[in-house]
Amino acid sequence: MKGKKRLGKGLQALIPEAPDDGSLQVAPENIQELDVKLIEPNPFQPRMIFDDESFEELKNSILEKGVIQPILVRPIEDGRYQVVAGERRLRATLALGIEKIPVHVKEITSDEEMLEIALIENVQREQLNPIDLAKGYQQLIDELGLTQEDVARKISKDRTTVANVIRLLKLP
Repeated sequence: MKGKKRLGKGLQALIPEAPDDGSLQVAPENIQELDVKLIEPNPFQPRMIFDDESFEELKNSILEKGVIQPILVRPIEDGRYQVVAGERRLRATLALGIEKIPVHVKEITSDEEMLEIALIENVQREQLNPIDLAKGYQQLIDELGLTQEDVARKISKDRTTVANVIRLLKLP
């Protein structure tokens, strides 16, 4: 095997070794705590219905353990930020009166990219109901001029799946 090129770099590339002092260190790559008053909701939020029971469970979890997964935000003007993904966590934090939330800041310059990320994040979690999912797909088509094929490619689904979900919007 000597001299042969290998694909990948092994697990060490994915899982860094623990520091010698035994402490656990997480690379802070743009992760910081922000005042919730500086964060605006996502105008392209694909989720329209927020289940009350799961929202209460999320609030209880945040009260007990804090926000474990940082929300994703993009910087906008005047030192403010806009949610890209994690709006439920932000809403729960606001409802609890907590003033700061962990965020991952990502430079997202286009509304198209923001909509894509928000939709993909929700689709991958499979927490959107079928109508919200259909509206999200249709929003990608209407606002960004994408085809069903483009949407399917971006979310790693078959085009017929996208077409069938969108057809739900035409049902009485």
